Amino acid sequence: MISYHLNHSKKKFSRFNRFSKFILIGNDIDGRVNVATETFQNYEEVKMKLPAIFKNLEFEGEWSLKLYQVPDNYSIQTKYGYYIIPSKGKLVLDYSYMVAGDSIEISLSNAFIHISSISKSKDRYWQTKNGETENLNVYEEYVTVELIENIDGREIKNVEYSGDKNELFKDVFV
Repeated sequence: MISYHLNHSKKKFSRFNRFSKFILIGNDIDGRVNVATETFQNYEEVKMKLPAIFKNLEFEGEWSLKLYQVPDNYSIQTKYGYYIIPSKGKLVLDYSYMVAGDSIEISLSNAFIHISSISKSKDRYWQTKNGETENLNVYEEYVTVELIENIDGREIKNVEYSGDKNELFKDVFV
């Protein structure tokens, strides 16, 4: 028997500024993740470097990985003796052991951050006359953050251009 489990969390980040600095912070809670802190000068650098970081992600136990948009004058604070956060900043992306799986892929654009994760596990529940019966569990976890910029007092959705000029400005202004 195959059991399929799907979870998709969606979030809107409406104060997005692609020209800000960003910092990625990995925190070991009751486990470990192979990312400590990584600073990015702007969102273009995030788009270039974050896929490689996720491709090489190693983890076990409880951990968290958070991407913050920060001002130039931020500093790092330590809470509870081990958990680090920026003194100033806005949380853009929260990714952790709760949704990470065996296969992780990330897609980034000026309009969104999307992470997909798939895990499979086999459980043996009972013994039959012909041998063991296995149940396969498939877990799909999706995390999507929609990035909305505010320019000159107007919220702008960074839509992706599909090639049709009639679609270029559809739903751009909220």
